Amino acid sequence: MENFTFCRQEKGLYMYCYVIMSNHIHLVVQQKDGKLSDWVRDFKKFTSKKLLKIILENPHESRCEWLKVDL
Repeated sequence: MENFTFCRQEKGLYMYCYVIMSNHIHLVVQQKDGKLSDWVRDFKKFTSKKLLKIILENPHESRCEWLKVDL
């Protein structure tokens, strides 16, 4: 949600609706400059790094060990 707020305030993202599921999201959005693909790229990059950091720092996370293999 922090990333969405940042994108709305700083990246010109208009969010019309969204659904956050356990393993994916659905969005109806528009980017002010019409460069939605650039926004998607940046959003995915930031979000994946944030999720990886959270998983690796959580000692109770079961996915931690197999994620470390690819690093």
